[in-house]
Amino acid sequence: MQCKIKRYENKDEKHLSDLLYVSFEDEYLLNVLNSSRLIFAYSAFCNNELVDMIFAWTSDFHPYCTYFRILSNPIYKKANIEEKLLTKVEEQKVFKFPLQTSMWKLL
Repeated sequence: MQCKIKRYENKDEKHLSDLLYVSFEDEYLLNVLNSSRLIFAYSAFCNNELVDMIFAWTSDFHPYCTYFRILSNPIYKKANIEEKLLTKVEEQKVFKFPLQTSMWKLL
């Protein structure tokens, strides 16, 4: 499966809403993407469908960390797209603080 990773663009917000739904995330994350605290956002498209995304932002709560979130369409879990997104971010060297995130799993 060939997927393309590119910078997130606001024109993809409808695709992002769909991804938020299938990945059991809340639409409040759209606020992060429209915030001045956003550091980067990359999207992974397979067959013109947004299937994964990674984005990072800063926060006053932990000013010496970079928060990040990965959104994944569960149908594409075996494609290891998350790893490709993390590699893209690492190559870009777009952050200077340790990365911080939270994780949870549906049972």
